[in-house]
Amino acid sequence: RRDAEAILAIAEEIKKPVWQEAIKTLAAADEVYVTGFQTVRGLAEDFARRLGIVRDSVRFLSPHDDGLAEWIPSDRRNSGHRCLVLIDMVPYAREAQPIARLAREAGIDVVIVTDILNTWAMAETPFVFHVATKMDTFLESTGPMTTMMNVIIHAVASESPEKTRRRIKDWPPLIAALGLY
Repeated sequence: RRDAEAILAIAEEIKKPVWQEAIKTLAAADEVYVTGFQTVRGLAEDFARRLGIVRDSVRFLSPHDDGLAEWIPSDRRNSGHRCLVLIDMVPYAREAQPIARLAREAGIDVVIVTDILNTWAMAETPFVFHVATKMDTFLESTGPMTTMMNVIIHAVASESPEKTRRRIKDWPPLIAALGLY
């Protein structure tokens, strides 16, 4: 029941005045980075892959693996608009706030999806969306966070429905060429 209530509470988050602006920022970005740490790293990787189906230039960012090398200025890449989606859940990863701050300093917009107990995110970006994760269970629930990520994917895809349809249409032949199914 508590998970279901937390999922229904997402409706209040998408009513926030900054919701549409955050979605437009994500949809319009030339590059989107997604990161998450500890137990939500897998959720962040899944979100990056699924968002990459509906829009181009999305990649999972693993600061532990590459030390933010993606953010080093490049002669090959224009100085286009970039956006970071940071997924964080209690206990907060020590590196989450510094990465958000570094992104902002580099001119990268930041969208944070976090649990309702987060106290630092609003100081880093107006694009903060909260979900309940404490359900009096042995571990925090990732169900509401997963649902929020799905809502974000749908909202971004809806910003450019023709492009999204084209990407989804062009994807199956690539999968078929791999002979995996």
